[in-house]
Amino acid sequence: MGDFSHLGVFDVIFCRDALIYFAAEQKRDVLHRAARCLAPDGYLILGAAV
Repeated sequence: MGDFSHLGVFDVIFCRDALIYFAAEQKRDVLHRAARCLAPDGYLILGAAV
């Protein structure tokens, strides 16, 4: 649940079956932080279980 902006900028982030274990507020937080790590034309791909 720490900051992961130090990992750089990504063209694609896959998040499959990970967010189902988090509460709604934690999901929003993780998705906002992931979105900040995406390239301007990047893709955030979520699994169906989100």
